Amino acid sequence: MVYDWAMSGHTYETTIVISASSSRVWEILSNVEAWPSWTPTMTSVKGVDGSALEWGAKFEVRQPGLMKATYMVTDVHPGRSFTWYNEVMGITLLANHELVETSDGKTTVKLSFEMSGLFAFMVWPLVKKKIRQFVNQEAESLKAVCE
Repeated sequence: MVYDWAMSGHTYETTIVISASSSRVWEILSNVEAWPSWTPTMTSVKGVDGSALEWGAKFEVRQPGLMKATYMVTDVHPGRSFTWYNEVMGITLLANHELVETSDGKTTVKLSFEMSGLFAFMVWPLVKKKIRQFVNQEAESLKAVCE
């Protein structure tokens, strides 16, 4: 395991270095419907109106032990980053995925997950362990499939 992590407030973030070009990592990361084939944190990911990772695109996401959620892409910079979010019962869940290619041809990947909203302070203590496990597993799985 080669990652750094931080948890503050209602945010969890991890960073991992992958021995692959950012274009290779982006190719894998941006094909969100294929995530269940390489990470056990996703049971299924299906585009609501298609599979393109673009602003406004919606994806139905199923994860082990969690309710089905629909995430909408709110920001995408092809080859560099994307952010998507889900709102449920007064809580907003925001997941960010960033890539930075290093001078030696490796890629630093930063994954973060943020929970906000009226009831976030009540829910966060109940789910933060699972969030940490899922985000770390996604980072490690991405590294394994890219290398």
